[in-house]
This record gives sequence, structure tokens and C-alpha cells, in this order.
Amino acid sequence: MRVGLGFSGAPQAVKDKIGYAKIAEEKGFDSVWVAEDYFLRDAATTLGALAANTRRMKLGTAVLNPYTRNPVLLAMTIATLDELSGGRAILGIGTSDKRHMMQMGIEFRRPVAAVRESVEIVRRLLKGETTYKGSVFNVEGVTLGTLPGFETWGGEAFKPVRSTVPIYIAAIGPKMLQLGGEIADGVILPAGTSTHFVRYAAKNIRAGAARSRRDPREVVLAGFITSAASEESGPALDAARGLVALLSSFGTSSLSREGNEEYLKPFSKNELQPIRDAMMKKGLLEAAKEAPDEMVRNFAAVGTKKEVCEKLLDYEEAGLNLAIMFPVGPDVSSMIEAGAQFLEGR
Repeated sequence: MRVGLGFSGAPQAVKDKIGYAKIAEEKGFDSVWVAEDYFLRDAATTLGALAANTRRMKLGTAVLNPYTRNPVLLAMTIATLDELSGGRAILGIGTSDKRHMMQMGIEFRRPVAAVRESVEIVRRLLKGETTYKGSVFNVEGVTLGTLPGFETWGGEAFKPVRSTVPIYIAAIGPKMLQLGGEIADGVILPAGTSTHFVRYAAKNIRAGAARSRRDPREVVLAGFITSAASEESGPALDAARGLVALLSSFGTSSLSREGNEEYLKPFSKNELQPIRDAMMKKGLLEAAKEAPDEMVRNFAAVGTKKEVCEKLLDYEEAGLNLAIMFPVGPDVSSMIEAGAQFLEGR
């Protein structure tokens, strides 16, 4: 199992992300990934800065979506990042959250079809094709690197560095997981992923791969692993408790959505209900107090560096190919050290 470093748009400033990414690269981390969580720092700009300040690490979007960024813009963005990084870019694509789309006045429709068509459009545009007609998106006469009039300016035209960029699909539900197995180079599981959910995801990826007669081992199974390390277990557990409570609370409000039941196992709705009640009535700080240590350890790699390494081994045994360590709490350096210790023990 390889190890990557993951960020969202907060709380670290871009300059701090650059510093941590440099350290992680020196320690042997495989890649750095940036989520585009609304309404924070955007992923593409941050990844551009990371590309300019690293040499070897792959750079992944985790994830961009085809509603805020039309598939043509996705192709432009990933081709530009690939150029800037010298061919190190990975496009992570997903649907984001319906609630956020509604806040921005964007129609959220046919998510599985939207992702399937977006993957196809990006791949076609990078290879120089110009037209696509689908049920969600249509592209007519688009060629990357061309615009009338630019040829008179001289200089070098824009052309994608690679005609094939790896594309990973973010997924929770079985339909999207199976789509990843069918068409993607990899699948990205969300923060809060447990070893149980890794196994569930792998089963669905195998089913999708079988549909297209692929070897499922061709599909990289990556996951954002909520991570924190400290000298004693307590501070790391407390650092992760809030995010675990947040994810558990959102999950219980939509357990009818296929896949969420598996995501939150082995805990039942009754066990999760106190967190949801506290979230609704008192807010996140009080809800976090309702998340027991057992739950935090189930959904995160936390504790001493030794405990974090042991948990990463559990993820590897469950079938994860790439653990994207997502730091929570202020001590990002200790978390990176824990990841480095895991890699040293390979």
C-alpha cells in the first residue's frame, strides 16, 4: 500500500500545505491530494502551487465535479496541471453534495450518468477528439489548444502533455463504486472510511470490473483516511472526534441512501442517534463529545505513531492500495512522521 497526503480547503493556508507536501515528499509519500470542499480554498489553484513546489509526488484532485466545472473545463484544468507538474496530475472526479449545488443554484441531476459522461469527455478531449453527445452533456467542435486568432500571435500552442491522464472516481454508493470498477483508473473513498467499507467498496469494484471484463487489480482503491498522531493516544483521538461526529451525524440523516448503511457500519442507527441529536440541538462541539473512542478508532487512523501504523496495516489488509492520510488537528508533522514510519517498515 502506498501513502499519500490529503488536504481540504481548510484549515491550512496554501503556504502551509506547500511546506507539509515538501516534507511528505522527502519522506516517501506517493502523492498529494486536494479536496474542493465548498466554500473554502479551491483545489485547482492549490494544486498549481503544490506542483510548482514539488518534484516527484503525483498531484490529485479529490475531487472536482462536473456541475461546477463542465467536463470541458475539467479537461482544461487537468491538462494545465499536468503541464505545470510535468505529467504528474491525476483527475479525481465526483458529484459533490446536492445541498451545496442547490446553494449555488446549480441543478444536480443524474449523478452516475454525469460522472460516466464526464470521464468519457475528458478522455476524448485529451486525445484530440472534438465531439460528444450524451444524456447529460453535449460537446460540439471543442479542440484543446485552439482558438481562432491565436495562431497569429506566434509562440508554442497549448497541447496536453499526456493524451491519457489517470482518472479516479469518488464513490460511496454501490452504483458509483461499480462505475469506478467499470471505467476508472481508480476509486477514491471519502474521509471517515473504515476497513469494513474498504472491503465493501472492493466487492463492488470487482462487480463493475466484471461488467467490462477488466482485471479489478487495474483499479487503484484509494481512500481518504482521517489521521492524527500524538505522543499519547488521547490528543489524537480528540483531534479526530469532531470530524467523525460530523460524518456520522450527516450519515444518520440519510441512511436511506444506498451505501451509507455500509459506510457507517458496524455502528447502528441507534448508536449514532445521540450524535445526530447533539448536532441538531447543540452543535458540533457537543456532538463530538458523543463519539466514543471505539467509534473514532473505527473511522480513523489515530493515536500514537505506532497505533497509526498498525491501523494503516489494517487498511492494507482490507484491500486499500493508497491511503491518503487526511490530517485533523494541529500536529500535521507528527501525522506525516507516522506515515513515514509505516513506509519505512515496508
